[in-house]
Amino acid sequence: MTENNTRTHAIDMSSLGRGETALNWDDETICLEVKNLNLYYDNKQALIDINMFIPQKRVTAYIGPSGCGKSTLLRCFNRMNDLVDIARINGEILLDGENIYDPDVNAADLRRRVGMVFQKIV
Repeated sequence: MTENNTRTHAIDMSSLGRGETALNWDDETICLEVKNLNLYYDNKQALIDINMFIPQKRVTAYIGPSGCGKSTLLRCFNRMNDLVDIARINGEILLDGENIYDPDVNAADLRRRVGMVFQKIV
């Protein structure tokens, strides 16, 4: 909890990544970096100030309760939210150092590099 008694994380973040199997970030190549990412559906904010690194050649898992934004974040990685008229995003997602939301990045080309596997066949 912070000074004004608002929760900053749903779990105690101080205990994560500190064990014997924790990554040594100095030895890792970062393939995806999320910086200050916010996503809105119309006036409702779905993602709030997300910052994270995803190392190359590592398995990364996202866990959390239904409706907490896991799938919304994943859709940001290949710009699927571009297809939602009321969605808007600010912040950066860097794939191999390049901002995927840069106007010069072709979303179709990006989607060929960043695949999605869906739970249900569409």
